[in-house]
Amino acid sequence: RGLKALAAVLGSIAAMAILATAALWWWAGSDDSLSTGLRWVAQYQPLVPEGASGSLRKGGAVKRLAWQQDGMTVEATDVAFAWQPWSLLHATLKLNSLSAATIRVTDQRPPSNTPSLPPTALGLPLQIALDDFAVGRFQWQGPPAVEVQGISGNYLYTGLRHELVLKNAQFANGHYQGKATLASAQPLALEALLTGTVQAPVPGRTTTLPLTFNASAKGPLTELALKAVLQMQPGTATVAAPAPHATATARVTPWAAQPLPEADADFRALDIAALWPDAPQTRLTGRADVRPAQATTTSAWVLQTQLVNELPGPWDKKRLPVENLQAQGEWRDGAAIVRSLKAGLGGGELTATGQWLGASQTSTPPVTATATRQDWSVQATLRQINPAALHTQFASLPVDGRAEAKSQGSAIAFDASLQAANALHDARSTSQQKNNQLRLRDATATGRWDASHAGGTLALSAFRVRTDDAEVAGSLEAQPAAKAGKGRITLTAPGLQAQTQGELRQSSGAGTLDVQAKDAAQALRWLQKLPGMPSDIQTANALGNAALTLNWQGGWQDPALQ
Repeated sequence: RGLKALAAVLGSIAAMAILATAALWWWAGSDDSLSTGLRWVAQYQPLVPEGASGSLRKGGAVKRLAWQQDGMTVEATDVAFAWQPWSLLHATLKLNSLSAATIRVTDQRPPSNTPSLPPTALGLPLQIALDDFAVGRFQWQGPPAVEVQGISGNYLYTGLRHELVLKNAQFANGHYQGKATLASAQPLALEALLTGTVQAPVPGRTTTLPLTFNASAKGPLTELALKAVLQMQPGTATVAAPAPHATATARVTPWAAQPLPEADADFRALDIAALWPDAPQTRLTGRADVRPAQATTTSAWVLQTQLVNELPGPWDKKRLPVENLQAQGEWRDGAAIVRSLKAGLGGGELTATGQWLGASQTSTPPVTATATRQDWSVQATLRQINPAALHTQFASLPVDGRAEAKSQGSAIAFDASLQAANALHDARSTSQQKNNQLRLRDATATGRWDASHAGGTLALSAFRVRTDDAEVAGSLEAQPAAKAGKGRITLTAPGLQAQTQGELRQSSGAGTLDVQAKDAAQALRWLQKLPGMPSDIQTANALGNAALTLNWQGGWQDPALQ
């Protein structure tokens, strides 16, 4: 009788388990199961799903999916997937397809002084087979901002290694394909290939020049050997000018104190804008290399470069205002200095020299051990630099200048000044300048940059910039990463006087702003001369006069104004 009772109980439990499994299977196939499942996950993870439709069993779509944690935000739109749930019985996650119209990544995590460690293993609990993935547009908000379009490929994890095939990706003027294999256990060996074609613009022509790009990476993640070649596509008709060509090799150690201990690069007629969309147009010929320094008592590396730019021009015209460059630097104990530099810049010359100073003792809590770090100093001189060759909003009145920088532990103190080469501002040359151009008279700045404080702090104890008709001066402390700052600034310009003093942070601050526009039309014409003004200002009109006095309390997130 007891055995019959036990059998009945076990049979009932089995029946209930079967019914529960059947019910779960039925529910997973219902049209609202995906939406319900995502809401459950959102209760335990920083996930925000919107507009989900479809089922967990068959697949579905999500209009918007966002994840945010510790300053990192990932947002995907029009996400869709299809999979085979029975594959889980074989310890495999089988995905037929996974796609998204856009993926946007924003990284606002505060900088960390804690060094990252290399991974020891990259295994996953299940084998994964993703037959097809596609992303219409991937955006990294930066800085620097990166956008890649038309991404497609497939992915496989076998339990021993990760295998990725990139069928297509469009970046700037290039289309790329590639494949990579990465072991999931030590030594985490990587073998990757990337190929592509780049349509490089030809200066002075409406046609483009097709180039081929090939790159490879091989070795353990802690020490990779990289190689890249950029050259004219075989079979392309020759052009009168030298064809673009570049080769580079490097040894990369991402988690070491010096992540690039050895590198060589040779380039000819290289246009950086063809490879990076936000870069200026160039035509660079030269070489650069990184080598371990010889006969030193500490780990040090020498950096050398020599190049000529055959296509110099103002920065606002998408050109690089450097005509030539010869430089030698040195990396030692986590710090880099310029040993010597000579550059043709804006029709003039920039020279700089640097040297190591006595060692300084630094320690950062909670580390108790004291580290020895060698300080350095650099002096720079500018001669006959034409501001109009740097930016077309400046008048063509050459300037001279000097600058000095010294490291002080983790901070850098600097002092710089510029002045018009002709202090008297020759009236004849001034009259030939356009009325909408800035004529720089002089500029000075004394301050300090500390990368270890609040994610980076720039403190200008005093600064002043004067043109022939305006002056701005004061003191300033800015923390870009923390979006905070304080200071005192006064501005005097045609038809305009302004001054501000105070402090502003995310949740705290106080200060005043006083603006007196005695002639709004004249003030607007002056503002339109400033580099980087938005198009709305450039096309605006103003008449009359205006005055504004503003007091604020609290941070920029929720200020109280009066």
